[in-house]
Amino acid sequence: MPKFNNKTVPVNDYPDNWPEISKRYRQSKGWICEKCNLDCSDNKKNLHCHHIGPKYDSNYKNLQALCISCHKLEPGHM
Repeated sequence: MPKFNNKTVPVNDYPDNWPEISKRYRQSKGWICEKCNLDCSDNKKNLHCHHIGPKYDSNYKNLQALCISCHKLEPGHM
């Protein structure tokens, strides 16, 4: 059975505490891009926290730390 139906699916939006979730996740990855291994520890703004699936799901299994270059290659990102 699906977790949600058409009436109960959450809005595809970031949770209120997204800045903290994003920072903790990127920090847990050592400020390294998970695709190209670029070290962004000197300029942390260059490492984004990307949702693999829906934005309302901020479990670590749904997140990926990506540098700006790798992030813009993801579908729907330019």
